[in-house]
Parts: sequence; C-alpha cells; structure tokens
Amino acid sequence: MIIKEGYNGKPLEIRIYGRKYENAQVWLEQTGIPEACSKYQETLAYASIAELLALKKEIDDALMAITGLSEE
Repeated sequence: MIIKEGYNGKPLEIRIYGRKYENAQVWLEQTGIPEACSKYQETLAYASIAELLALKKEIDDALMAITGLSEE
C-alpha cells in the first residue's frame, strides 16, 4: 500500500506480511528523506495479532471521522 503524500511529499510504502503462527512483518519504506538519514529509509517491525487489531481499529476510527460517520 502506498501513501502518495509521505515525508517531503514523497511516497511512503507500507507492507504487512502475515506469517503462520508468528508475528506479522510490518515494513515501512520512506522516500524523500535526506541522504544523511537514508539508512532509515526502510524499517521492519513485528506486530502481534493484538497490535494488528489495534491498528485496524485506528484505521476504522479514522475512516469514520473522515466520512463524518463517527459520533465525535
């Protein structure tokens, strides 16, 4: 999944891979960061099922707010 307007207006790519009986791999790849920080262009984290569900809820909440369907 690519977010078109990431840091410095450059794309941010998010990749999530499920792994049977293990935590999911969550990859973030940033473009547009300064050369001095280029070693941080790609980041790997491991997310548990609970963390993935919390992320899904955050996304759902954001969608509800953006569309005006939330109660806030």
